[in-house]
Amino acid sequence: MKKYIPYVYFLATIVFFFSIFNDKAIHYLVLALSIPFVWQIFKPNFILRFILGITTICLSLYFALGYLTGVLNIISLINITDQVMLFGGLFVTTNLIMSLCIVSKESDVVESKFISK
Repeated sequence: MKKYIPYVYFLATIVFFFSIFNDKAIHYLVLALSIPFVWQIFKPNFILRFILGITTICLSLYFALGYLTGVLNIISLINITDQVMLFGGLFVTTNLIMSLCIVSKESDVVESKFISK
C-alpha cells in the first residue's frame, strides 16, 4: 500500500480540482489527467512511472517558483491572504515530496535492473 500513496495523493488532488471548476470542458480535462495515475495503480508500467515522475517534478518546481514569487512579492497582482499562502505552501511542499517519491521508486527499479550486485 505504501507504494501507491503518491498516486492516490495526486488522484485526490485531481478530484479536488474537479470539484472546484464548473465548466464541463474543464471537467473532461481534469478527468483525462487522472487516467495515467489510475492506470499506474492497477497495471504498473516502468515507462509510465518514469514519465509521471518527471512530469510531476517539473510541475512541482513550477508551483514552487510561483509560490516563492508570491511570498517574496516579486510580482504583486492581487492581495493574497495569509491562509491561502499557508495552504499554498503546504500544497507545493506535498507535491514536491510526492513527486520525489515517484522518482525515487524509479531509481530503485533502474538500479536493480541494470546494476548487478
